[in-house]
Amino acid sequence: MKNKLLGLRTLLSSFLLLISMESVAQDIKINLSGNWKVNYEQSYFGDAPTYTAYKALQIIQKTDLITFSKTDVVDANTDTIVNERLPLNGNIFQYVDANGRTRKLSAKPSEDGKTLIVNTTASQTGDPAKEQFRGNERYSLDESGKVLIVKRTVKDNTGFEYYIKVFYDKQ
Repeated sequence: MKNKLLGLRTLLSSFLLLISMESVAQDIKINLSGNWKVNYEQSYFGDAPTYTAYKALQIIQKTDLITFSKTDVVDANTDTIVNERLPLNGNIFQYVDANGRTRKLSAKPSEDGKTLIVNTTASQTGDPAKEQFRGNERYSLDESGKVLIVKRTVKDNTGFEYYIKVFYDKQ
C-alpha cells in the first residue's frame, strides 16, 4: 500500500512539475513598457504606405495586462490615439473603432517569452459578421532594450496582404 501511495505521489509531483514548467514557458520575459517613437529610416514597409505603422506607442505592461496607447494616422492625415487594454493570457479584447469596425484582439507571449504576439481581426464597417482584415503583430526588443521591433502582417478580405517591420526608439 505504501508503495502505491509513493508511486501516486511521485506521479502527481511529476505532473505538477510539468504543469508549472508549461506555465513558466508562457510567461513574458521582456518588459515593453515605455514611450516609443517610430524610426522611419530604419523601418521596412515594402509595398505598404508608411501610415500603416503607428507614429508613436505608449505601453504600460503589468504581469497579466498590457495597455497600448497608439498614435495612429486616420482620414485626412489626422492623428488619433487608440487605447487598447489586452490581457496577456490570450483572452479576447473587443471594441468598435472610429470607423465603425468591430475589432477583436488577443495577446500572449511566445513560447520562449521574448516576443508578445497580438492577433487582430476587424469587421467590415457597420457589419460585425463580415471580416474585413486580420493581422498579426510580434513585439520584441533589441538587445539594448532601447529599440522596440514590431513585425506586422495584415491580410484583407480581397486577398491583399502586406508585411512591415517597424523600429521604434525609446523616448
